[in-house]
Amino acid sequence: MSNFVSAKSEEQDGIGPGKIVKVFLVSEIVGFLFCFLSSLLFSFILSRFSQAFTSALGVCSLLSLIIGAFVSGFTAAVFKRKKGLLIGATAGLILFLVTFFVGVFILNSSLSFFSLIKLLILVLAGSCGGVISVNRR
Repeated sequence: MSNFVSAKSEEQDGIGPGKIVKVFLVSEIVGFLFCFLSSLLFSFILSRFSQAFTSALGVCSLLSLIIGAFVSGFTAAVFKRKKGLLIGATAGLILFLVTFFVGVFILNSSLSFFSLIKLLILVLAGSCGGVISVNRR
């Protein structure tokens, strides 16, 4: 009986269990696209200035990820239209996990204090995107 109720409530929310993977996949692709586009924009801006701004590369990289997490959370919550905080936080977490594991496998990076801070920031940005998406009129 509880499985029936659970499946029924998912159906009433507008997203079945099979579609949730698709929702997050689409939202992560859109989020990474915005990360890429904002990285291009920041690269263009920084290339127009002198070498003094090379120290801003880390900040621009983080800002690109924040934009991507926000857009990813916003996009995921558009499909669900409920639970924007949870859906957005999950989208931010997925974005973090993908970038973290890419960094581990390609750059041989490891978990650091900055990684944990980045995790919190991306989950917060995704949550903000999800909440704004659900509450927009």
